[in-house]
Amino acid sequence: MSAVTLNDIVKGENGSIYSLVWDGWRANLWLYRDGTGRLFLPGDLKNGINVRATFLTNPQDTVDGQTGPGYLGTPSSLQHRIVFWIDFPKTLQNTEDDQRFDGYFFTQTKDGMAGVTWWNGMPFGFYARFEGNVIT
Repeated sequence: MSAVTLNDIVKGENGSIYSLVWDGWRANLWLYRDGTGRLFLPGDLKNGINVRATFLTNPQDTVDGQTGPGYLGTPSSLQHRIVFWIDFPKTLQNTEDDQRFDGYFFTQTKDGMAGVTWWNGMPFGFYARFEGNVIT
């Protein structure tokens, strides 16, 4: 296992595109170097949904009041935790209603992530894979 770097997550000069699946829903997740991004639902590249992200944290780190999912007290320095929020309601001024996705980047292949998201307080799984597309 090796620590994850920003270049592992954002492989292109400006960003990387991931295929995101959460509880059966599908979309393309664009992540940029500055910790922002966009989510595009299938067939719609015009109406992206805003994303904000925190990269390169550890399971024991508190991000917006929570440690990483599954953290049981063993500290790590792999920096493979990724947390991002999707503004599904499209309320730019209100981050409280954004949906949180909290997971871990793959440390071996460095081509994806998996974790948990919540909707109405109920947890659901998600995963995302880098399919080779970058944002230039």
